[in-house]
Amino acid sequence: MTSGENPYRSDEGVIRLLVDAWAGTSADTNEISIAIQFAVEKEFGLKDAFIGKRDDQTQGLLSTLGKAQMMFEENEKGLRAFVRAQYEETQQYLKDKEIKELILFRGVGKSATDGLTIEQTDRGVNDRELRMMPTSSLPVSSTVAVNFTKEGGGVISSIVPRERIFSTPRSGVGCTNEGEVVVLGGKMKATVINDGNDTGRFSVPVHGKLEELLYEIGKITGKKSLGIARLIKVKKND
Repeated sequence: MTSGENPYRSDEGVIRLLVDAWAGTSADTNEISIAIQFAVEKEFGLKDAFIGKRDDQTQGLLSTLGKAQMMFEENEKGLRAFVRAQYEETQQYLKDKEIKELILFRGVGKSATDGLTIEQTDRGVNDRELRMMPTSSLPVSSTVAVNFTKEGGGVISSIVPRERIFSTPRSGVGCTNEGEVVVLGGKMKATVINDGNDTGRFSVPVHGKLEELLYEIGKITGKKSLGIARLIKVKKND
């Protein structure tokens, strides 16, 4: 490549442009990333998916949404091929590794706890059905997820079947350093974990080993959950 040449002009460059945009943000203010979200929603027929700039008017920047919509309409075939190729590559990779499901986490804001009663908030562990973006990033580590929590929110966890996994860092978009797995969104059943009124309740398990977190959830819920609690074996003496 000569000095000053546009690195995005070749076919490989276009793919690099799309991946680079995703690496910066999966949506937010980037029209390329939002266009990719549109492509995933359309290609996989996702219903009830949430796209902030479209579904939450308080996020503003309607000009960005308009640019993203135009970009998608003008490049729909290519964008849909881009997301389909990643999904197929990922599915083959997971099948080769004999992976049928993954336990994944995500740091969330207040939207995940809105509507909870005082009793539910105090309990700190609740099963809910959440509305996710067409593609949403969920790391395999609860410790990483905690770093992305927002005020009034917490951590969600879910057992995600292979068919719903869109990509991994080895087969498509996703941050390797964060152990990020990208899943197909829409409505998703998950366990919402928040501190409740006891702000120290999950400080050790969440920042510690996954096994500690699972065990802590099992002690508190005492039942199977829609998310990860079904994997927990609670000791009889506790």
